[in-house]
Amino acid sequence: MATFPRTRLPERVGALWLPGAMKEMSHSGLLQIRSTKQVGWSWTEEWNLLSARNAADMGLMAFITRTWNRGEIHEFTHPLTPGSGLTKNGIGTGTVLVNGGSQTGGTLVTNGWTGGVTVNAVRAGDVVKIAGDNAVYMVDTDADSDVSGNLTMNITPPLRVSPANAAAVTISGVTFRATIMSRSQHEGSQAPQYYGGMSIMLSEALI
Repeated sequence: MATFPRTRLPERVGALWLPGAMKEMSHSGLLQIRSTKQVGWSWTEEWNLLSARNAADMGLMAFITRTWNRGEIHEFTHPLTPGSGLTKNGIGTGTVLVNGGSQTGGTLVTNGWTGGVTVNAVRAGDVVKIAGDNAVYMVDTDADSDVSGNLTMNITPPLRVSPANAAAVTISGVTFRATIMSRSQHEGSQAPQYYGGMSIMLSEALI
C-alpha cells in the first residue's frame, strides 16, 4: 500500500471530523440522544496553485487522479494532527504496548512508557494507532505515565475491536488508511502554467 506523497503540502487542511451522535426532538420537547457506532475520520485538503512545470506538483496531481479513478486506498498523514503530520504534543516516549486484552470502550490501558513519572506523556489531540486495528484514535484528555511506565488514555472514538495484550501502540508518525471520497473537477488555470483550486475529501477506509 502506497503512502500519499507529502512533497507538496496543501495550503488548507480541514480538521479531523467524525460522525456525530443521533439526536431527535420528540413532540413533547424531549431531546433523545443516542450514540452511533459509525466511525471513520474524514477531512479535506486544498492546494491553491500547482505548476505544470513542477515535477512534484504534477506527480501529486497524477497520484490524486489515479487514486480517485481506481478507488485506491493509501496511507495518509494528516498535516495538522499531532502524532501524525506534526510532532505529538505529549512528551512521553518508549515502546508502548497494550496492557491487557479484552479492552473495550473509550479508554486504552498501556505500558512501556520510558522514564519515571512523565507529566503530559500524551496530550489531548494527539493520535495513536494499535497493531491489528486500521483505525486511528485521538487522545481526548491529557494523561501522565506512572513510575512503572503505565498510562491509561481516554480516546475517541471508542475501540472498534478489543486489542490483543502487548499489541504495539504507535504514538508518532501515525498514518490514516484512507481513500479519496470526492475531488474538485475541472480545476481552473492561471496562465501560463498553473492549475488552481485542487481539493480532495478523504475518509478512513476501515476494511
